[in-house]
Amino acid sequence: MTEEKISIIVPTHNSESTICRCLNAVFLDSKAANYEVIIVDDFSSDDTLDKVGNFPVKIITLKRHSGAAVARNAGASAAEGEILFFLDSDVEVESGWREEIVESFSAYPQARAVQGVYDVNCPIDSFPSLSRNFYKCYNIKKIKNASEIPGMNSYCFAIKKDAFENAGKFDPGTERVEDLDLATRLVSSGGKIILNKRIIARHLKKYNLFSLLKTDYLKVLAKMRLILNKKKSEKTKITFSLNDKGMMLGEFITLVLAGLLFLTLIFSLVFLKFHYAFASLILLLTLFLINAGFFLSLIHISEPTRPLYIS
Repeated sequence: MTEEKISIIVPTHNSESTICRCLNAVFLDSKAANYEVIIVDDFSSDDTLDKVGNFPVKIITLKRHSGAAVARNAGASAAEGEILFFLDSDVEVESGWREEIVESFSAYPQARAVQGVYDVNCPIDSFPSLSRNFYKCYNIKKIKNASEIPGMNSYCFAIKKDAFENAGKFDPGTERVEDLDLATRLVSSGGKIILNKRIIARHLKKYNLFSLLKTDYLKVLAKMRLILNKKKSEKTKITFSLNDKGMMLGEFITLVLAGLLFLTLIFSLVFLKFHYAFASLILLLTLFLINAGFFLSLIHISEPTRPLYIS
């Protein structure tokens, strides 16, 4: 039986600082075969395309900046593979990815999508980047490997091409939560998403405190809009993360508080009012208290080991 072809789709936009590491990681896996790599450049103004040109990839260029959803859809339309593997341009996928994708779909025939995970090894030496990465890993650790999950994160997941098309592809109108929206439609139609903790991606994005809070704030707004715009039958299937609703209350509160903290910091800088600064401090302390388990877990993180992912 011929193995299904995998089309790796990487959207780029001013990704010159990370795209080479992303592609080197993909092509480093010499055992991988029967795949193609499609780069969809979303109107970059830096040297992304020059760097991409050094790799054996198919390149699609958009004529204007259109967003990640449009870029990913363009890549999927040009894909020849029966399986689409979406990667962000700021991740390095660990070798063995192809075998894990094929094995997951083979072991779980009902699966229409397979989700990878972030590596606890964060190569970016900044506290906001490290803390965000560890927080993602901390929450993923709560989920058993090969579990059926309600959501998807677009940085590293595979999906059957026919399931992707039948679910309606990515909706450009759901910027920042296009992956969550797609997962909701997929699950609502009976599709299953399986978590594979052996598909590992290192996150190369560098955050500072301001950009991290801004990201969380915009994510909250986008997710709240998505919930408000969804049909009643679909709202019950929306999750803020890969965890189910019973496990995501803390994450939801954290996102909301991070958004409020972002606003109060802006107001305190603009208006120079003490009460805004005081509110920021209270929100920051509340964030620490709500996530005390996470911060305590940081004390025990040394060199990460494989069991973190395969438990």
